Amino acid sequence: MSNDEFDSATSGFFKAEEHVGRLLLVHVVKYGEEYPGFGDQADVLRDGIEAEVTILDGDDAGREYQQSTVFQARLIGALKSKVGRKVLGRLDLGEKTKYGKKPYILV
Repeated sequence: MSNDEFDSATSGFFKAEEHVGRLLLVHVVKYGEEYPGFGDQADVLRDGIEAEVTILDGDDAGREYQQSTVFQARLIGALKSKVGRKVLGRLDLGEKTKYGKKPYILV
């Protein structure tokens, strides 16, 4: 057991699918257009948001994700004009797109 009386901020990869329905506080740190893709598209550059995300309710209330990168297109669209600011919103799923997927949104 640690003698440290403070919990340290956690970091790690913020996975939107794990937090649908949760109230989030998102501190938007940076918007960028040159993040490498994943898997078979690793050589393709894409847009992203660097953010500090705090879960405010549910079992993970208080959990912080430092230096997280958000790649979901609708979330990027909602957050890229908010660099340097904090955004409060509940993570939800939007209406199905023409590609058959429901995008992540903040409401």
